[in-house]
Amino acid sequence: MPIYIVGSMYFLNHDYLMVLFNTEAGQKLMTFATISIAIGLMVIDKISKLDTSR
Repeated sequence: MPIYIVGSMYFLNHDYLMVLFNTEAGQKLMTFATISIAIGLMVIDKISKLDTSR
């Protein structure tokens, strides 16, 4: 989903998106976002593997 959002932002407003890649603050935000998504996916995977049968 985030890839589709970035892709649509690229086509709709190229200059607005390039701030995330061309500035130090934007790169830090992109790094934080990537790490947050990775952690979220790991947590969701762990939760989905819980054995709830008792």
